Amino acid sequence: MHWRNEEKGDKAGQLAPPFVDKYRAVGGPTGFLGFPYDVHDAPTPDGVGRFLHFEYGGIYTSPAIGVHEIHGEIWKKWSDQGWEQGDLGYPTSDEQPGPHGTGRANSFQNGWIYWTSASGAFATIGHAVPDQIVVTNKNFTFSNNTPVGGWATVTLNSDGSCAFSGHVHDSGAPDYDVSASCAVVAVHTGTAYILQHTGSTSGDISVLSGSRDMDWNDHGSHPELTAGWLDLNASYEVTWNLTASMSLSSWIDLVKKAYPYVQTAVALLA
Repeated sequence: MHWRNEEKGDKAGQLAPPFVDKYRAVGGPTGFLGFPYDVHDAPTPDGVGRFLHFEYGGIYTSPAIGVHEIHGEIWKKWSDQGWEQGDLGYPTSDEQPGPHGTGRANSFQNGWIYWTSASGAFATIGHAVPDQIVVTNKNFTFSNNTPVGGWATVTLNSDGSCAFSGHVHDSGAPDYDVSASCAVVAVHTGTAYILQHTGSTSGDISVLSGSRDMDWNDHGSHPELTAGWLDLNASYEVTWNLTASMSLSSWIDLVKKAYPYVQTAVALLA
Protein backbone atom coordinates (compact mmCIF):
# COMPACT_ATOMS: atom_id res chain seq x y z
CA MET A 1 0.00 0.00 0.00
CA HIS A 2 1.30 3.45 -0.91
CA TRP A 3 1.31 6.54 1.24
CA ARG A 4 1.87 10.13 0.27
CA ASN A 5 4.22 12.67 1.83
CA GLU A 6 4.60 16.07 0.18
CA GLU A 7 8.23 16.45 1.34
CA LYS A 8 9.49 12.90 0.90
CA GLY A 9 7.38 11.78 -2.04
CA ASP A 10 5.30 8.62 -2.37
CA LYS A 11 6.40 5.62 -0.36
CA ALA A 12 5.14 2.10 0.20
CA GLY A 13 4.16 0.63 3.53
CA GLN A 14 1.45 -1.14 5.50
CA LEU A 15 -1.16 0.51 7.69
CA ALA A 16 -1.68 -1.07 11.08
CA PRO A 17 -4.97 -2.55 12.27
CA PRO A 18 -7.61 -1.29 12.82
CA PHE A 19 -6.84 1.52 10.35
CA VAL A 20 -6.14 -0.76 7.41
CA ASP A 21 -9.49 -2.53 7.80
CA LYS A 22 -11.49 0.71 7.84
CA TYR A 23 -9.41 2.14 4.98
CA ARG A 24 -10.09 -0.89 2.79
CA ALA A 25 -13.78 -0.82 3.72
CA VAL A 26 -14.16 2.73 2.39
CA GLY A 27 -12.34 2.09 -0.87
CA GLY A 28 -8.63 2.37 -0.10
CA PRO A 29 -6.55 4.84 -2.14
CA THR A 30 -9.22 5.04 -4.88
CA GLY A 31 -11.94 5.89 -2.33
CA PHE A 32 -12.96 9.25 -0.92
CA LEU A 33 -10.10 9.38 1.61
CA GLY A 34 -7.34 9.25 -1.02
CA PHE A 35 -3.82 8.28 -0.03
CA PRO A 36 -2.62 8.27 3.58
CA TYR A 37 0.04 10.83 4.50
CA ASP A 38 1.85 8.22 6.59
CA VAL A 39 1.63 4.53 7.39
CA HIS A 40 2.15 5.21 11.08
CA ASP A 41 -0.88 6.28 13.09
CA ALA A 42 -0.31 8.76 15.90
CA PRO A 43 -1.82 9.52 19.31
CA THR A 44 -4.45 12.25 19.42
CA PRO A 45 -3.47 15.39 21.35
CA ASP A 46 -5.80 14.46 24.22
CA GLY A 47 -3.88 11.20 24.67
CA VAL A 48 -7.03 9.08 24.50
CA GLY A 49 -7.26 7.93 20.91
CA ARG A 50 -5.22 7.49 17.76
CA PHE A 51 -5.61 8.90 14.26
CA LEU A 52 -4.32 8.70 10.72
CA HIS A 53 -4.76 11.49 8.20
CA PHE A 54 -5.33 11.09 4.48
CA GLU A 55 -5.51 13.42 1.52
CA TYR A 56 -9.20 14.14 2.02
CA GLY A 57 -10.06 13.01 5.54
CA GLY A 58 -9.04 10.95 8.54
CA ILE A 59 -9.65 7.78 10.50
CA TYR A 60 -10.00 8.08 14.27
CA THR A 61 -10.21 5.46 16.99
CA SER A 62 -10.49 5.34 20.76
CA PRO A 63 -11.73 2.74 23.24
CA ALA A 64 -15.02 4.61 23.64
CA ILE A 65 -15.94 5.16 19.99
CA GLY A 66 -14.47 2.34 17.90
CA VAL A 67 -13.04 3.20 14.47
CA HIS A 68 -14.63 5.85 12.25
CA GLU A 69 -13.77 7.78 9.12
CA ILE A 70 -14.55 11.43 8.51
CA HIS A 71 -13.85 13.31 5.30
CA GLY A 72 -14.52 16.27 3.04
CA GLU A 73 -16.34 19.37 4.26
CA ILE A 74 -17.53 17.65 7.44
CA TRP A 75 -13.90 16.85 8.30
CA LYS A 76 -12.94 20.49 7.72
CA LYS A 77 -15.79 21.73 9.90
CA TRP A 78 -14.72 19.34 12.68
CA SER A 79 -11.21 20.77 12.49
CA ASP A 80 -12.69 24.27 12.83
CA GLN A 81 -14.48 23.04 15.96
CA GLY A 82 -11.19 21.93 17.58
CA TRP A 83 -11.01 18.28 16.55
CA GLU A 84 -11.61 15.79 19.37
CA GLN A 85 -10.73 18.41 21.98
CA GLY A 86 -13.51 20.71 20.81
CA ASP A 87 -17.14 20.74 21.90
CA LEU A 88 -18.10 17.84 19.65
CA GLY A 89 -15.55 15.29 20.89
CA TYR A 90 -14.74 12.22 18.78
CA PRO A 91 -16.76 11.02 15.77
CA THR A 92 -19.08 8.14 16.65
CA SER A 93 -20.09 7.21 13.11
CA ASP A 94 -18.77 7.12 9.59
CA GLU A 95 -20.27 9.68 7.20
CA GLN A 96 -23.87 8.70 6.47
CA PRO A 97 -26.99 10.08 4.79
CA GLY A 98 -28.62 12.96 6.64
CA PRO A 99 -32.17 12.97 8.04
CA HIS A 100 -34.78 11.61 5.64
CA GLY A 101 -32.00 10.83 3.16
CA THR A 102 -31.08 14.47 2.53
CA GLY A 103 -27.50 15.72 2.76
CA ARG A 104 -24.72 13.96 4.70
CA ALA A 105 -23.89 13.65 8.39
CA ASN A 106 -21.43 12.42 11.01
CA SER A 107 -22.40 11.89 14.62
CA PHE A 108 -20.02 12.83 17.45
CA GLN A 109 -19.89 12.25 21.17
CA ASN A 110 -21.53 15.62 21.80
CA GLY A 111 -23.41 16.51 18.65
CA TRP A 112 -23.52 16.25 14.88
CA ILE A 113 -22.09 17.84 11.76
CA TYR A 114 -24.37 17.98 8.73
CA TRP A 115 -23.69 18.94 5.13
CA THR A 116 -25.84 19.95 2.17
CA SER A 117 -24.80 21.38 -1.17
CA ALA A 118 -26.65 24.62 -0.42
CA SER A 119 -25.71 25.17 3.24
CA GLY A 120 -22.29 23.51 3.37
CA ALA A 121 -21.23 21.93 6.67
CA PHE A 122 -22.77 23.07 9.97
CA ALA A 123 -22.57 21.73 13.52
CA THR A 124 -25.20 21.18 16.19
CA ILE A 125 -23.66 20.96 19.66
CA GLY A 126 -25.30 18.70 22.22
CA HIS A 127 -28.10 17.48 19.98
CA ALA A 128 -29.07 16.29 16.53
CA VAL A 129 -31.07 18.42 14.11
CA PRO A 130 -34.49 18.66 15.80
CA ASP A 131 -37.57 17.03 14.33
CA GLN A 132 -39.62 20.15 15.05
CA ILE A 133 -39.34 23.92 14.73
CA VAL A 134 -41.80 26.05 16.71
CA VAL A 135 -41.98 29.83 16.33
CA THR A 136 -44.42 32.04 18.21
CA ASN A 137 -45.45 35.68 18.00
CA LYS A 138 -46.89 36.67 21.39
CA ASN A 139 -47.64 40.22 20.27
CA PHE A 140 -49.33 39.69 16.91
CA THR A 141 -50.80 43.07 15.95
CA PHE A 142 -51.60 45.33 13.00
CA SER A 143 -48.80 47.73 12.12
CA ASN A 144 -51.13 50.76 11.92
CA ASN A 145 -52.68 50.67 15.42
CA THR A 146 -55.83 48.92 14.22
CA PRO A 147 -57.38 47.52 17.45
CA VAL A 148 -56.99 43.85 16.49
CA GLY A 149 -54.28 41.67 17.98
CA GLY A 150 -53.33 38.49 19.79
CA TRP A 151 -50.85 35.66 19.25
CA ALA A 152 -49.90 33.04 16.67
CA THR A 153 -47.74 29.91 16.54
CA VAL A 154 -46.23 28.00 13.62
CA THR A 155 -45.09 24.39 14.05
CA LEU A 156 -43.00 22.72 11.34
CA ASN A 157 -42.05 19.03 11.49
CA SER A 158 -39.35 17.06 9.69
CA ASP A 159 -41.93 14.57 8.37
CA GLY A 160 -43.49 17.39 6.34
CA SER A 161 -46.46 18.08 8.61
CA CYS A 162 -47.14 21.62 9.80
CA ALA A 163 -49.61 23.66 11.81
CA PHE A 164 -50.59 27.33 12.05
CA SER A 165 -52.66 28.32 15.05
CA GLY A 166 -53.58 31.56 16.77
CA HIS A 167 -56.05 33.94 18.33
CA VAL A 168 -56.78 37.61 17.63
CA HIS A 169 -59.37 39.86 19.27
CA ASP A 170 -61.16 42.93 17.91
CA SER A 171 -61.36 45.57 20.65
CA GLY A 172 -62.59 48.37 18.40
CA ALA A 173 -65.84 49.46 16.78
CA PRO A 174 -65.61 48.28 13.12
CA ASP A 175 -65.66 44.79 11.68
CA TYR A 176 -62.48 43.57 10.01
CA ASP A 177 -61.57 41.00 7.40
CA VAL A 178 -58.28 39.69 8.83
CA SER A 179 -55.31 37.98 7.19
CA ALA A 180 -52.79 36.36 9.54
CA SER A 181 -49.58 35.44 7.76
CA CYS A 182 -46.16 33.96 8.54
CA ALA A 183 -43.10 33.02 6.49
CA VAL A 184 -40.19 30.87 7.65
CA VAL A 185 -37.30 31.46 5.25
CA ALA A 186 -34.41 29.03 4.73
CA VAL A 187 -31.46 31.38 4.29
CA HIS A 188 -29.11 29.20 2.24
CA THR A 189 -31.66 27.95 -0.29
CA GLY A 190 -33.78 31.09 -0.48
CA THR A 191 -36.93 29.07 0.15
CA ALA A 192 -39.82 30.78 1.92
CA TYR A 193 -42.31 28.47 3.63
CA ILE A 194 -45.59 30.37 3.60
CA LEU A 195 -48.54 30.10 5.98
CA GLN A 196 -51.71 32.21 5.95
CA HIS A 197 -55.15 32.17 7.56
CA THR A 198 -57.99 34.52 6.65
CA GLY A 199 -61.13 35.25 8.64
CA SER A 200 -63.06 38.10 10.24
CA THR A 201 -63.74 39.81 13.55
CA SER A 202 -66.73 41.85 14.69
CA GLY A 203 -66.58 45.17 16.54
CA ASP A 204 -68.94 47.34 18.60
CA ILE A 205 -70.92 48.46 15.56
CA SER A 206 -70.82 45.11 13.82
CA VAL A 207 -73.07 44.43 10.86
CA LEU A 208 -71.97 40.81 10.88
CA SER A 209 -73.27 39.86 14.34
CA GLY A 210 -70.21 37.66 14.67
CA SER A 211 -67.50 37.12 17.23
CA ARG A 212 -64.91 39.65 18.30
CA ASP A 213 -62.38 36.78 18.15
CA MET A 214 -60.75 34.95 15.27
CA ASP A 215 -59.33 31.60 16.37
CA TRP A 216 -57.67 29.14 14.04
CA ASN A 217 -55.77 25.86 14.10
CA ASP A 218 -54.83 24.82 10.57
CA HIS A 219 -52.89 21.66 9.67
CA GLY A 220 -51.25 20.34 6.53
CA SER A 221 -48.41 18.25 5.14
CA HIS A 222 -45.94 18.95 2.33
CA PRO A 223 -43.00 16.83 1.10
CA GLU A 224 -41.09 20.03 0.22
CA LEU A 225 -40.69 20.67 3.94
CA THR A 226 -39.01 17.29 4.49
CA ALA A 227 -36.76 17.73 1.46
CA GLY A 228 -35.57 21.11 2.73
CA TRP A 229 -35.37 20.25 6.44
CA LEU A 230 -31.58 20.23 6.82
CA ASP A 231 -31.15 23.54 4.99
CA LEU A 232 -33.95 25.08 7.04
CA ASN A 233 -32.20 24.06 10.26
CA ALA A 234 -28.86 25.41 9.05
CA SER A 235 -30.26 28.95 9.19
CA TYR A 236 -33.72 30.49 8.97
CA GLU A 237 -35.49 33.80 9.45
CA VAL A 238 -39.12 34.41 10.41
CA THR A 239 -41.49 37.22 9.47
CA TRP A 240 -45.12 37.85 10.45
CA ASN A 241 -47.95 40.02 9.20
CA LEU A 242 -51.42 40.76 10.54
CA THR A 243 -53.50 42.99 8.31
CA ALA A 244 -56.85 43.37 6.57
CA SER A 245 -57.69 41.37 3.45
CA MET A 246 -54.27 40.39 2.11
CA SER A 247 -54.13 37.82 -0.71
CA LEU A 248 -51.62 34.99 -0.66
CA SER A 249 -49.81 36.39 -3.70
CA SER A 250 -49.52 39.80 -2.03
CA TRP A 251 -48.02 38.20 1.09
CA ILE A 252 -45.48 36.31 -1.02
CA ASP A 253 -44.55 39.56 -2.79
CA LEU A 254 -44.00 41.24 0.60
CA VAL A 255 -41.79 38.37 1.76
CA LYS A 256 -39.67 38.59 -1.38
CA LYS A 257 -39.32 42.33 -0.93
CA ALA A 258 -38.21 41.90 2.69
CA TYR A 259 -35.81 39.06 1.80
CA PRO A 260 -34.47 39.70 -1.71
CA TYR A 261 -32.59 36.38 -1.71
CA VAL A 262 -35.85 34.40 -1.70
CA GLN A 263 -36.12 32.40 -4.91
CA THR A 264 -38.91 29.94 -4.13
CA ALA A 265 -42.12 30.24 -2.12
CA VAL A 266 -43.77 27.07 -0.84
CA ALA A 267 -47.36 27.58 0.36
CA LEU A 268 -47.66 25.19 3.29
CA LEU A 269 -51.01 26.46 4.56
CA ALA A 270 -53.24 29.04 2.92
